Amino acid sequence: MWSLSQRALLYDVGIEAGAVKSQLPAEVLRVSLATGKVLATVRMPSLTRVLLAANDDGLWFAAGQESGWATGSSKPPILYFLGTNAIRPEVIQQKGQSVNWLVASGHTAWANVLAGNSTTTGQTVTFLTPASKPLAVVGSPNTPPLIDIGEGPPDATPVLDVPGIGLIGVSPGWLGSAGRLPSQQQQIVKIDPATGRSTIIATFDLQPRAVYMANVVYGNALYVLAGANGSQRGSLYRIAL
Repeated sequence: MWSLSQRALLYDVGIEAGAVKSQLPAEVLRVSLATGKVLATVRMPSLTRVLLAANDDGLWFAAGQESGWATGSSKPPILYFLGTNAIRPEVIQQKGQSVNWLVASGHTAWANVLAGNSTTTGQTVTFLTPASKPLAVVGSPNTPPLIDIGEGPPDATPVLDVPGIGLIGVSPGWLGSAGRLPSQQQQIVKIDPATGRSTIIATFDLQPRAVYMANVVYGNALYVLAGANGSQRGSLYRIAL
């Protein structure tokens, strides 16, 4: 779900149900936050575990590393855009393996794209508008890949756009901390989308068996929630930016 100009955008993809084995349609619902009324329904590609990001232009929609698609169909494009009042999505990037992370703000969107079968950092791609020619740069080889697997909680967004600072990432993030037994050091990195370089601006340690679960920026600080697998208890970290 994403909030956009007093409206909420909801996406879901159907799965084969019981003995019927019918594929339900994948749809985005445009819902009024004031009345709760469904304003529009738009058919979307049947992708699961997708990455979503919204800005002033509309909804950006990408295939994450664990995305799947309808049985028997060919691999779909990896990046789409659905304009604010559009009746169908448009393909932004046809080829590639998947998208590591996706961020949108104002009239700009950023995506980290894996072009082939590699699991490395990939290319950081900047879109000034959905129709503009994107700027693509190779990411920093010294930074572990920041990956959003699009699976929902616990699934902290690995990259955020912070006003006055820019793109901030947490490395290695949720995927890197899941299942680790010792303390896991996390790095807060600033990503330069013009060069692909990452600069470490802070570090902190998760507690033993802790998993990085959620994050939010408030004021001049990043708040990180970390918890243990199978436990309702967690720790909240505050990292000044």
